[in-house]
Formats: sequence, C-alpha cells, structure tokens
Amino acid sequence: MERKKAIKKGLNLGVEFALLVITATLGGYYLGKMTIGAAIGMVIGSIAGFLAMTYWALRIYRDYKE
Repeated sequence: MERKKAIKKGLNLGVEFALLVITATLGGYYLGKMTIGAAIGMVIGSIAGFLAMTYWALRIYRDYKE
C-alpha cells in the first residue's frame, strides 16, 4: 500500500515539475517576443523553470529525509 502511494505521489510531482518548466518556457517565449526575441526568451524561461524545479525538488527531498 505504501509503495502505491509513493509511486502515485512521485508521478504527480513529476507532472507538476514538467508543467512548471513548460509554463516558464512559454512565459519566456511570450515575454521575449515582446522585448528581446522569442528564442532568447524561451531559453531564459526554460532555465528559470529548471532552476525553480530543482530548488523545489531539493526542498521536498530535504523535508522527506527528515
């Protein structure tokens, strides 16, 4: 039972992380389209999304580890 809950929670977190990166990339695209260029905005957005995802994942890992 615990294993099923852990797998389900891991899948949910994976989907949330993917949505975070996709949202940041699209946000960077639209902001970049208006200012510095769509491609540069997408790169900045995806890097920001990846960094936010990494921070969030490490925070969750630290909370579960304790």
